[in-house]
Order: sequence, then structure tokens, then C-alpha cells
Amino acid sequence: MPKRLLLVDPIPTHRIRLKAVLRAAQYDITSVDRIACVSGAIAASPVDLILLNTSGTDPAQAMSRLTKATGPSGVPVLCRDDEAGPLRRMQALATGACDMVATRVPETLLLARLRGILRDAEAIGELERRRVAAASFGFREQAARFGTVGRIVCVTLGSPSLALQEDLRSVSHTMTGLTRDELLRDEGIRSTPDAVLLEVGAEAADQLDAVLPEIRARSHLRDASVIVIHPMGAHDLAVRALNLGASEIAEVGSSGLELGHRIETMLSRKRVRDSLRRSTEESFRLATTDPLTGLFNRRYAEVYLSDALLRAKETGRPLTVMMVDIDHFKSVNDTYGHASGDAVLLAVASRIRDNLRAMDLVSRHGGEEFLVILPDIAGHESELAAERLRDSISSVPILLPDGTPLTATISIGVAVSQASWLQSESSKASSSVDYAAAEHQAGSLMDELISCADAALYAAKNGGRNRVSISRRAASAA
Repeated sequence: MPKRLLLVDPIPTHRIRLKAVLRAAQYDITSVDRIACVSGAIAASPVDLILLNTSGTDPAQAMSRLTKATGPSGVPVLCRDDEAGPLRRMQALATGACDMVATRVPETLLLARLRGILRDAEAIGELERRRVAAASFGFREQAARFGTVGRIVCVTLGSPSLALQEDLRSVSHTMTGLTRDELLRDEGIRSTPDAVLLEVGAEAADQLDAVLPEIRARSHLRDASVIVIHPMGAHDLAVRALNLGASEIAEVGSSGLELGHRIETMLSRKRVRDSLRRSTEESFRLATTDPLTGLFNRRYAEVYLSDALLRAKETGRPLTVMMVDIDHFKSVNDTYGHASGDAVLLAVASRIRDNLRAMDLVSRHGGEEFLVILPDIAGHESELAAERLRDSISSVPILLPDGTPLTATISIGVAVSQASWLQSESSKASSSVDYAAAEHQAGSLMDELISCADAALYAAKNGGRNRVSISRRAASAA
């Protein structure tokens, strides 16, 4: 499903032009002409990001009014301004905006900045949802440590800027200067850095294409955030940096205060991600995974699905559930032994996992059954995804421990929850359902959705196996 963006701009021609650009990039767009209309627009259709035009106003005051209108939603904000200079950028950043760009900025840079902000928000949101699921088991991770001194390595590609070097003196983190080769060598760095600051001169722009991918390929740098400092007005270079995975960008003409703020914000986001990642690794390993396949177990998947249904109800986005069963699995155990049965389970689990998106979830539901959860998928897309999974199993034989090739097949039952299906009579009757009631309702909807997928799986098996069956009940409610 496309991300939903809200344009807040008093100028009709701006809204028309931006709508055309963003819709061409496959975003779902809503627009209003003033901040006073934001709360109503969000209530009608939750959004993933707000584009706010602050031209002709005080950016800090505009952000303050917007924060009051959105409440504690945490929706990221990208400001657009006719005079997006260092002072106005800093005013926007200091009051909660993710960034400020000029209204005349090239479309490619605007889109690259949008992608980066949305990617950060999605990653943090997904990690937070998994943390909440872990917390339901009684696990608690240590809070992220804020205000700690970060380790930053600075690398210059091309001629260094003396003004930038002076501005960086005010940054309250450990700054170590390295050459490009020292950065990419393990032995060139005594401890894993938290961030890499790349200053890229106009004459060295081509080097960026080689250095950024190499940073992500090095184990000692893979989790480091990267901020690219580029010459003023070098929009093409900024776009390339963001598209190659830079966490943040800034112009050489930025003030020391702005650079410090961007670096601190970038490191804060990294500390949160690191903390949640550690929590995930430690808490989930034993409590939420199946020891044979390494997939999530049934208990975790049901907690996750219940939470996903609550989110789907809030956003109006669909969610697909698949029940997958290995055909004639008992005969594999009876004919070849349980070791061979385990090999088949492992191979099927691996192929299912490899054919899903990063945001999808697969669990071992029990025995030879798997539960697959696909957010933002519905209709023909869900059928195509199921057929892809089915083909991935049957198209290549599985090698058993003794080297015997075995062609396995699976049957799949698919059920789709659309917004109308999620809206039960109780939720329609009341707009103020408490959390406990909403959680109970999500549990009931989860049971019903799994039941629909299970019934479709039963139909697939009765229809001859090695096939996909779509639940008519879920589809008819869409």
C-alpha cells in the first residue's frame, strides 16, 4: 500500500504541482490549505508524513501550531520554505521537524529526502512493535542511553573546507580524522564508530558512489550512521548520497549549531535502534522462536497478528494471512524417518522466508503448518504471493540427509482482512473503545481471520493439494 502524505500549503498551485509529483511516485496524497485543518484531515485518514510549507511565517511557531494539531502522533514533518537558509532550517529542526528543504528544490532531492525520512520512521516503528510484542512475554530491555558521547570518524573526499573544520569543533562528540583507506580497513579503527562523517568536495563527487556502498559492506561499519556534508547547492550529490544509504545530509554552509543538531539527532535515532535491536536479539531468541526451523513460534505470531490487526483497523490498510501446510508430510516421516522429516521442514521454512518481504512474518504454527502474515497486501497481490510460495517449494527437489531428492508440495489457505471487515458492530457503535476492549476485539478478529485461512487451507487440500485457495468469506467482505 502507498504511504499517505499530508500537504499543508496555502498556495493552490503548490498543492497541485506537488500532488502530481508525489502521486507519480506512488504516494497517496491529502492536502489542506492551513494548519487548522490538519487534525480533521488526520482523523479522517491517518498519515505517514506531513509536508509543511513554512514560507512567510516563523518556522518555530508553525511547528508549534502543527504539534498541537497532531497531538502525540509522532508523525514526521518535512518543512518546505522559500528561504530555507541556515537560520530558518535550525528553527524548524529545533522545534521537531525532520528537515527543511527549499520550495524550489529539485523533485529528485525532495523525493530522496522523503524516502529517507519514511524509511527511518518505518524501521523504528517496526522495531518498536516487536519490542511491544516481547514485552507481552514479560521481557524488558534497558532504556536507550541518551546524552552519551558518540564516536565519529571524519573522512574528506576531495579538498577539505576550513569553515567546516571550524564548525565541527563545537560538536560534543569524539571526532577522529581518517583517510578513505583507513576507514575501510578494520585495523584502521580502534573501536567501532557510531557514525561516519563524509565531507565530499565537488571535484570528488564520483568517489561517493564507491565509498558509501563499501561502508555498508564492512562489518565494522555496517551499523554506523553516515552523514554526508556536500557543497552548497550540490543537489545532485545530495540525492546520490541519500539514495546510496546516507542517514543524513548537510551543506558546507550550515552553521555549527545545525551540524551539531543533525549529528545529535542522527546518533539518538541510532541509539534507539541499537537498543531495540539488542532487545530483539536477546529476548526473542528463546522465547519466541521455534528451535528447529528458527522461525517465530505460534505464541509470538499470534501476539504480533493481534497488534497488526489493531494497526490495520486504525489505518484502514489491509492485511493478508496464509495458512501453509506441507502435503503428505506424515508419509515422509513414515517412509524416510524423522531426520528426513526435519530436513523437509527446514527446507520449506527457509524457502518461505526467502520469498517474503522484510516486513512480512512467518511462523511455525505447529507440526508441518506455517502461518504467514503480510501487511498491506490484498486482492490479486495476495494470490500472487501465495502462488510464488507454492512454486518455490514444488519447483526444486529437497535433498534428504542421505542425498535422496524429494519433491515436496504445499497447500495454502489465504484470508484477507479489509477495513470494512475489521469494523465490527461494536466499534461502529462507539468511537471511544478503551484499550482493553480494543485488544479483546483484535483477539476475536485474529481467531476469525485464522479460521478463514484454515478453512481455505482445508479446501485446498480437498481440491487435490499443491494449490492455493482464497477464503470467500474474507474476500466478500472486502
